[in-house]
Amino acid sequence: MPYYGVKMYFVSPVHIGKHGIGMEGSDIIIHSDTLYSIIFQMRVKMYGIAEHLPIKITSAFPFVRDVYYLPKPGLKPPGFHKEEIRAEYAKTVKSTSFVSLDIFDKWIKEEEIDYKKLVEIGDLLSSNIKVDVRPRTAIDRLSSDTVLYFGGETIFRKGEAGLYFAIDCQKDEWKMLREIFSLLQEEGIGGEKSSGYGRFKTEFIEDFELPTVNDGTKYITLSLYYPINKEEITNAALSYQLVQRSGWSLREGKHVLQKRVLMFSEGSVFGREVVGEIADVSPDEEGHPIYKYGKAFLVKVR
Repeated sequence: MPYYGVKMYFVSPVHIGKHGIGMEGSDIIIHSDTLYSIIFQMRVKMYGIAEHLPIKITSAFPFVRDVYYLPKPGLKPPGFHKEEIRAEYAKTVKSTSFVSLDIFDKWIKEEEIDYKKLVEIGDLLSSNIKVDVRPRTAIDRLSSDTVLYFGGETIFRKGEAGLYFAIDCQKDEWKMLREIFSLLQEEGIGGEKSSGYGRFKTEFIEDFELPTVNDGTKYITLSLYYPINKEEITNAALSYQLVQRSGWSLREGKHVLQKRVLMFSEGSVFGREVVGEIADVSPDEEGHPIYKYGKAFLVKVR
């Protein structure tokens, strides 16, 4: 099934916050909950529309030229019954977080993969995307005192690498998303935008194919997933990791800390189709509601 796609070629470093790490850390993906929030807030700013968007999105994953990466599937690695493959590539598989679309495709079909290529695409990723830490100074507006701090930044090779995500939506929403990202690329994305971080050039893809198995009986999520209720995941979660998600939001002119929630991470595997919801993460104080996107973007697997 074809989807729409958005590619972001970063022309400046970007700060992508990581939970549990201060300004020193920076991620190499933008999780779906953060991505949805960026889109939602930009739509309110541009069109004054505050309803939830009728879309499904993946998280934003890396790409290098024509090599697109997806999270390593939470499935048994194909061919690992062979002792020689386990002996040579066990450490590689364990340390790998992302695989290319073609390897992902074979993995979810239980077809033996080229582990030498798995090493090569890992090297390609690490040579084109770097996470660095730079000393920064902040100036107190009242006292003019300077404070030293360290800020993490993700650096993508210009014109070669960046982040992409897939969208499942109707044509009207796609037209709106194109307009939103045409403006976002100038304003920037992520943290430290006032310092010039997060600028990018956008490429829009009309027909983006994601690997899937038409007769598959299991599902992998390519987004974060927050269950509607306990019943939705009872006997459904087969292989998964949980991540804690939180963050700060601006409400009535004040920064408030969102309630922490646990979500299933990208690459988690389920025995049946799950849906997920947009969770209310408002703190206890009164004010307008704050939401976190947790709908599952699924592909079928064996």
